[in-house]
Amino acid sequence: MTFKLEWSAFSRDDLVSIVEYIAEDNLDAAQRVFNDIRNKTEHLRDYPQMGRIGRVAGTRELVVLGNYIVVYQERQDVIHILRVIHSSQQFPK
Repeated sequence: MTFKLEWSAFSRDDLVSIVEYIAEDNLDAAQRVFNDIRNKTEHLRDYPQMGRIGRVAGTRELVVLGNYIVVYQERQDVIHILRVIHSSQQFPK
């Protein structure tokens, strides 16, 4: 079964903010981070339990590049990307 992938407004904003911040110093690195996050989240379509059990009940966390955490929920046939945070950030509740 292949799941649909839906990004919340928060997660889209998170990704844009991360890429813009990195791009201030290095456009190539920003593009690599963007591509890696998008590519790894695409794998969730076929492997929804790829991420570890999340710190918030009912969520899972996909660690990308060691520094970024994609927080998501699996519901029926949809993977909901809730947030994308840097590991040094305060975890959203």
